[in-house]
Amino acid sequence: MGDARRIKKVRNLNNALTKLVGLTPVQYKNADNDPDFQTGFIAQDFAKVFPDYVSRSGKDNGSDTLPPEDFSKPALNRGWRVLALDVLVPWIVGAIKELSDDLDQLKKKTAKRVQEVDAKVAAFEARIAALEAAVPVNQQKIAAVEDRVTVLEKKNETLP
Repeated sequence: MGDARRIKKVRNLNNALTKLVGLTPVQYKNADNDPDFQTGFIAQDFAKVFPDYVSRSGKDNGSDTLPPEDFSKPALNRGWRVLALDVLVPWIVGAIKELSDDLDQLKKKTAKRVQEVDAKVAAFEARIAALEAAVPVNQQKIAAVEDRVTVLEKKNETLP
């Protein structure tokens, strides 16, 4: 974090979520026969996403392959890659803000769609109610027509 009085230029972190999604968190065992799994990132993979946050400790032999190691030496003298994980915090906050913005937009779209669906449901319910109200009237008309047909059939039977 920096004091605003000492900061000259500020720019927003863009595409924080995309960057973080590019990281692969893993569990691993160190080559120094540590029996416990560690949780973190593989430095070479981390460097593909955040190259500025990976440095080498001790002597840098320029290679990504490990020479036979004497694990009795301090780790900082082996030329291994070291991650600056504390710099991930602003990226994580940026990604959370992006997700929050996306969620807000989805909520607005969903609310609008719910209103549209509610309006269509109300219209369909009104049409169904009108149809249901018309059923008894139509049944009466059908009964009247059936009665008339019966009368006409009887008259037709009496004709020579």
